[in-house]
Amino acid sequence: MERAPHDVDAWANLGTVYFYPGGPFTDLAKADECFLKALAIDDKHVKTLSNRGFLKMTQQKFQEAEPLFRKAVELSPRTPLYL
Repeated sequence: MERAPHDVDAWANLGTVYFYPGGPFTDLAKADECFLKALAIDDKHVKTLSNRGFLKMTQQKFQEAEPLFRKAVELSPRTPLYL
């Protein structure tokens, strides 16, 4: 990340690597940290909003997940994954 500290897609993708269940790099705390960094760069990054919502669901933090999904749907209402 040293080469692209302000690249929202790089942070989002790294978060996804850490979030991948059963993967060799699974670390939910690191995934959330990466998603937060991505959202700090672009708070309307739909992929990250959705992935962070799924992360919160995995952690059974449903009240934190709901606004993330709502914002993703608001920003991208025709994307079936977020419905």
